[in-house]
Amino acid sequence: MLDLYYNNIAGCIKNEGFEMLSTLKNLEFLNLGVNKFNTNILSSLSHLSSLKYLYLYGNEMKGRIDIQELDAMSNLEELNLSGNNITKFISSREIRSPKNLSILYLDDITVEGRSMLLQSLGALTHLKTLYLRDSNFKGTIFDQGSKVINVKELYLDGSSLGENFLQSLEVLSSLRLLSLRRLNCTQPIQDLSHNNMARGIPSWINNFSQLSYLILGHNNIEAKIPIQLCNLTQLSLIDLSHNHLSGPILPCLRSTSNSYRQQDGSYNASAPVSMDEPLEFTTKSRIPTEIGNLNEIHALNLSHNI
Repeated sequence: MLDLYYNNIAGCIKNEGFEMLSTLKNLEFLNLGVNKFNTNILSSLSHLSSLKYLYLYGNEMKGRIDIQELDAMSNLEELNLSGNNITKFISSREIRSPKNLSILYLDDITVEGRSMLLQSLGALTHLKTLYLRDSNFKGTIFDQGSKVINVKELYLDGSSLGENFLQSLEVLSSLRLLSLRRLNCTQPIQDLSHNNMARGIPSWINNFSQLSYLILGHNNIEAKIPIQLCNLTQLSLIDLSHNHLSGPILPCLRSTSNSYRQQDGSYNASAPVSMDEPLEFTTKSRIPTEIGNLNEIHALNLSHNI
């Protein structure tokens, strides 16, 4: 492990010393966050074939990222490029995507219209988890031509979402976890009723048929729990905490049938789950008597209800 975080190291030119890292044959973790590196840093690190975790957040990387420079890091699993001004990932047909790169952080970005950056993520064919937190999105980002259909986990926490953005996520047919905590809802989020998130959960949410985890906490949602959630038969966790929900608990949420358990035993979620099947919600009314029917519940969180 080598941590050079926050050292004000500038640029990246030849003979700056990074070639010496090649002597660290077993280096797996390298943190170069919050320095002043540009995109040339990747070519200087390409010889680190043992590297698994590379953090380059908060630097001065601008423009395109060449997949060829990542391909040489054959064991790379996790890449953090948050807080940079990257416009696109490029690759030639002869260059294969890093086969182990499954987690990408692109937090704190601003995207307008049909983003070349997000569309180009299709070049990372083994990508499973994508972080786009605390970002500013304007317009529809994903469309039917998007190639990131294999992404299983998408984190949009704290982001500002433009019209039609959430509805455009329907093309991500493999999505298993969708995290939408602390959304900025000052702009309208278009759903089938032209409402924003504060006025209700979008009714088209049931289109994500493969979702196992749905996280909608801290959104000031003032509505009943939508019946459409009952169509998400693969759900094993729903987080509706820190909202202002009212009305009865849905029949499907009262049930403890196996249809609401995780079906894929090998699936490794990075959701903040500490119990087997916690169910968090808030309610304006009395604690419902149906809670007595939850015979197999492991954890129940009713905190922050005033």
